[in-house]
Amino acid sequence: MTHWRRAYPAAAVSVSAVQMSDRDPGQVLQLAAERLDALADVAELMGDGAGADRFRADANRRRLEAMELLDD
Repeated sequence: MTHWRRAYPAAAVSVSAVQMSDRDPGQVLQLAAERLDALADVAELMGDGAGADRFRADANRRRLEAMELLDD
Protein backbone atom coordinates (compact mmCIF):
# COMPACT_ATOMS: atom_id res chain seq x y z
CA MET A 1 0.00 0.00 0.00
CA THR A 2 1.36 3.40 -0.98
CA HIS A 3 1.52 6.02 1.72
CA TRP A 4 -0.79 8.91 0.86
CA ARG A 5 2.03 11.47 1.04
CA ARG A 6 3.84 9.60 -1.73
CA ALA A 7 0.69 9.21 -3.82
CA TYR A 8 -0.36 12.86 -3.35
CA PRO A 9 2.85 14.86 -2.79
CA ALA A 10 1.03 18.21 -2.85
CA ALA A 11 -0.55 17.26 0.48
CA ALA A 12 2.87 16.83 2.09
CA VAL A 13 3.67 20.53 1.82
CA SER A 14 4.41 21.89 5.25
CA VAL A 15 1.99 24.38 6.72
CA SER A 16 4.82 26.00 8.69
CA ALA A 17 5.83 28.05 5.65
CA VAL A 18 2.32 29.43 5.46
CA GLN A 19 2.34 30.20 9.19
CA MET A 20 5.18 32.63 8.63
CA SER A 21 2.88 34.86 6.61
CA ASP A 22 0.64 37.42 8.25
CA ARG A 23 -2.24 34.98 8.78
CA ASP A 24 -3.17 33.84 12.25
CA PRO A 25 -2.80 30.12 13.07
CA GLY A 26 -6.57 29.56 12.98
CA GLN A 27 -6.74 30.84 9.40
CA VAL A 28 -3.79 28.67 8.43
CA LEU A 29 -5.47 25.57 9.84
CA GLN A 30 -8.72 26.43 8.07
CA LEU A 31 -6.93 26.92 4.74
CA ALA A 32 -5.09 23.63 5.21
CA ALA A 33 -8.41 21.90 5.89
CA GLU A 34 -9.89 23.32 2.70
CA ARG A 35 -6.85 22.13 0.73
CA LEU A 36 -7.16 18.65 2.23
CA ASP A 37 -10.85 18.55 1.31
CA ALA A 38 -9.94 19.40 -2.28
CA LEU A 39 -7.32 16.64 -2.30
CA ALA A 40 -9.93 14.24 -0.91
CA ASP A 41 -12.17 15.07 -3.86
CA VAL A 42 -9.31 14.33 -6.26
CA ALA A 43 -8.50 11.06 -4.51
CA GLU A 44 -12.15 10.05 -4.70
CA LEU A 45 -12.26 10.81 -8.43
CA MET A 46 -9.17 8.66 -8.90
CA GLY A 47 -10.90 5.77 -7.16
CA ASP A 48 -8.93 6.00 -3.92
CA GLY A 49 -11.72 5.95 -1.36
CA ALA A 50 -9.39 5.13 1.53
CA GLY A 51 -7.12 8.05 0.63
CA ALA A 52 -10.12 10.36 0.40
CA ASP A 53 -11.22 9.25 3.86
CA ARG A 54 -7.75 9.96 5.29
CA PHE A 55 -7.67 13.43 3.72
CA ARG A 56 -11.12 14.24 5.10
CA ALA A 57 -10.21 12.95 8.56
CA ASP A 58 -7.09 15.12 8.55
CA ALA A 59 -9.15 18.12 7.39
CA ASN A 60 -11.59 17.57 10.24
CA ARG A 61 -8.73 17.39 12.76
CA ARG A 62 -7.39 20.71 11.50
CA ARG A 63 -10.81 22.33 11.77
CA LEU A 64 -11.08 21.10 15.36
CA GLU A 65 -7.64 22.55 16.12
CA ALA A 66 -8.74 25.89 14.64
CA MET A 67 -11.87 25.89 16.81
CA GLU A 68 -9.77 25.11 19.89
CA LEU A 69 -7.60 28.13 19.11
CA LEU A 70 -10.71 30.30 18.99
CA ASP A 71 -11.77 29.01 22.40
CA ASP A 72 -8.49 30.15 24.01
